Amino acid sequence: MNRALRLSAGVAAALACGPAWGQQVDLTDKRVVLSEFADCLVRMGPGQSEKLLRTQPGSPDERRAAEVLGRGQSSCLTNRMFLSMQPGMIRGLVAEAMFKRRHRDWLAAAQGLPMSAPIRAARPPKGDAGAATGRDPKAVGAFLNGYSACLVKADPAEVAKLLGTGIDTAQERDAILGFRDNLKDCMPFGVVYEPDIGVLRAHLASALYLQFAGQQQSVAAK
Repeated sequence: MNRALRLSAGVAAALACGPAWGQQVDLTDKRVVLSEFADCLVRMGPGQSEKLLRTQPGSPDERRAAEVLGRGQSSCLTNRMFLSMQPGMIRGLVAEAMFKRRHRDWLAAAQGLPMSAPIRAARPPKGDAGAATGRDPKAVGAFLNGYSACLVKADPAEVAKLLGTGIDTAQERDAILGFRDNLKDCMPFGVVYEPDIGVLRAHLASALYLQFAGQQQSVAAK
């Protein structure tokens, strides 16, 4: 199977956001509500948010940290919505909110970071290739974490530019396409992935935050 990637602007099944009283809310509004929710989490629980962002993606520690953050800041849920998200999605939304609320200067400077050749992803076993883009949340999460980490390593500046775009805008879609060949070069052979832009953006934010945190630790160690 050839590597392939198609873009979708919808909100993935990994999360649900709906209005109270049965009102209709479009996909753009859902993403805006989720962004506001994440900003509230960072504003109300900065320490818990930072702890989540420094856990290993996909780990039990990540899940526990996400649950603690969500329970501790339940006031961030409004009567307009209900949420059911994978920890990786919560993490990504919080990462972008943390950048914009507390590390805006670093995010702006990151737009000048150099590119590097991505490490070509290995061809997964046939069964794993199907699982990566199927219904198994753990398999999907592992795939998204690896794919996003590769894109951040290859072109961190483009990730920073993406996080500076508005939700569901032409600029956001152009920023995704700005990864160019890296979108394919980071894709494991045998995997066909139709990404949700909002979900991919969140995982890219998470991966970029790990790079930021690593730099901060290196500076502190000197």
